[in-house]
Amino acid sequence: MKKVTLLTALLLFSATLLNANQRANSKELLDRMNALKETVRASRDSLQWETAERWRVRQESVRQREKDKQEIGALNDLQSEMFNRLTFLREEKLAAQRRLESAQADLRIKQDEWRYTRAVINDIFGSYADRLSGSFPVRMEQDRLELENIRSTFSESGNAVSVIKDFQKFVDKRLVQANAVSFESSRSISDQGETLQLMFARFGNVFGYGLEESGEFYFVRQTGRMGHTRYSVAKVETPVLERFLRNNFFGWIDSQSINGPVLVDILQNEHSSALVQQKAISLQAKAGEFFRSGGPVMYPLITIPLYALILVFIKIFHLGGKLPANRKIVAQADKLLDNRDIEGLKSFLESKKSMPSKVGMSIVTTIGSGREAAEDVAKEILLAQTSSLGRHLNTLAVLAAVAPLMGLLGTVTGMITLFDVITTYGTGDPKLLAGGISQALVTTETGLIIAVPILLAHNFLRNKKTRIVADLQCFAMHLINRLSLESDNQ
Repeated sequence: MKKVTLLTALLLFSATLLNANQRANSKELLDRMNALKETVRASRDSLQWETAERWRVRQESVRQREKDKQEIGALNDLQSEMFNRLTFLREEKLAAQRRLESAQADLRIKQDEWRYTRAVINDIFGSYADRLSGSFPVRMEQDRLELENIRSTFSESGNAVSVIKDFQKFVDKRLVQANAVSFESSRSISDQGETLQLMFARFGNVFGYGLEESGEFYFVRQTGRMGHTRYSVAKVETPVLERFLRNNFFGWIDSQSINGPVLVDILQNEHSSALVQQKAISLQAKAGEFFRSGGPVMYPLITIPLYALILVFIKIFHLGGKLPANRKIVAQADKLLDNRDIEGLKSFLESKKSMPSKVGMSIVTTIGSGREAAEDVAKEILLAQTSSLGRHLNTLAVLAAVAPLMGLLGTVTGMITLFDVITTYGTGDPKLLAGGISQALVTTETGLIIAVPILLAHNFLRNKKTRIVADLQCFAMHLINRLSLESDNQ
């Protein structure tokens, strides 16, 4: 019982202890549970805050993405707009570049057209200036000055329309002067080269009378030539014409008009002037007129016969005495051979300084080596000696061939002059046309006149040279044959 009681007491005590332990453990557990609850609550609150924060961040991110998407869309729209704008500007640039290239091409065309126009206008001025050199002596210098002023104005301003108008006025004024009677004072140069101050009574561009300060009268007439020689200013030497001018010229000047008939040389050339003045034309004057009518080609053409004449005299002097002198030497060598005087032949040939002696000496000295050796040496000496005989002959042949060609050149030049006359003055002035035709024919005639005697002289000299060479060859063969025969006999 006591054991049971003890056991029970122990059990109760154990239970009590157990309960106490359990209560202590439960409290501790409760505290832990409470702490855990607080931890869980704190973790839950933290988790809720974290979740809320993440949600907020997510919402913020979503809003930022939406905003970025909108901005990207706006940027894409702006990029598309800028790309379209850039494409438009590029097309505008290409179009502007094409317009610029087209404008530059048009500018180049306009520049080419302007250069061509400028060149044409300058050519017109140059051509008209050349015509002024052959215009009527009166107002020639004034016309040159006016034309030069128009040209200078064009060079400075470049206004082609204004310059063409001024030039047209200038040409119209000259045309009026060319078809009217005028009176004016001007300087002129006579045919003798004298500078004269003349008071002119000018009848267009046909002819005119001039009064010099000394009281002498001059007649201005056309010559039929081009350039500065188109008009001739010669002193009036016909008594009838001089008396007529003294009676009427001063009245013309005072009234500035022509009243009554006017004496004039219709043909206006040297032959008619000589006929009126009852003077014969000298041979020198005819030759000078013939030379002038041939034009500039006559100057080189006239040097050909002079050069050929010098060469002919040189060749005649060179070849003239050779043939008889050579034949004398050959005859003397034959005599010595007939006498079989070989040493005398050597001495004779050594004493002479001529072609036969050189050929003979070479044969005599080499005949001992055989006939073939002598022939070879003779050929060599003949080639060396006879080459000088033909010197200048080829030059004469060339001169004979060149003279007609120079005449043909003059013919072509004359035809060009003729067509220039037709282009400039038309076909209304037969004297100018005749001047071009005369130049064409005169040079051809002169070339043939020069070529024929040169060709004959060349043929004469060539035949003479051929005879000399033939005599030298015959002498060489004759000497070789005689010496070979003498050797064989010995």
